[in-house]
Amino acid sequence: GITFPSADTIKFSTGGVERMQISNSGVTGTGIGAGIVLQEIHATVGSQVEVTSSTYTDTGLSASITTTGSNKVLIFVAQSLEARQYNATGFAVCGLRLVRTTSGSDSILYYGNRACVTSGPGSGSYFVASGCVASIVQEDSPGAGTHTYKTVVNRSVGGSGTAARANSDGTASRMILMEVAV
Repeated sequence: GITFPSADTIKFSTGGVERMQISNSGVTGTGIGAGIVLQEIHATVGSQVEVTSSTYTDTGLSASITTTGSNKVLIFVAQSLEARQYNATGFAVCGLRLVRTTSGSDSILYYGNRACVTSGPGSGSYFVASGCVASIVQEDSPGAGTHTYKTVVNRSVGGSGTAARANSDGTASRMILMEVAV
């Protein structure tokens, strides 16, 4: 049904339930606006970061978004990574995490290992795993507020003489954040 309950207001109902209302204040109703991208934030970084320990270190790839209500955030990451060996044998593995910081508190949203080196160079040289781009696609429901998303990397496997690199030789890494209405 269609009703006109007051001046400047139209209501639409199906099955006896109001589904949409149009007034001079705008459009409201069940499902109105769900799935719409409300904002999009882009970040790019190309400064090389090398990590030779198991301590997770900021890659420099970071973006912040301020959300409202219970909307979701979609995070897309293309992180340039490589594992390196300097005068070492064995193998090295890069650990990669996606972290959200809200009000000073960190939440790990994704973690995994990438860029394995399976054979070493021997003394006096170095060996690089094929550089790879680690892709992360993540959905988050952080609640209202300002949220910062970033990637961190470590050398998760490997001993002395091994390293993990992000944004190696200036290869850019990218992040896109999208707030989506629910």
